[in-house]
Amino acid sequence: MILLGPQVSFMKKAAEKTAAPYQIPVDVVNVRLYGTANGEKILEHALKLANES
Repeated sequence: MILLGPQVSFMKKAAEKTAAPYQIPVDVVNVRLYGTANGEKILEHALKLANES
């Protein structure tokens, strides 16, 4: 899994293209969660994304 910080969200498409052959999900961390360093919610999001893949 690749989680990008909001400041590099513009790189999401390139990361998805690179990760696609390996079936690795890519997403951007929510700006509010990132800004408040809410690790618990970021982990919940990551686990949800992992379960969807």
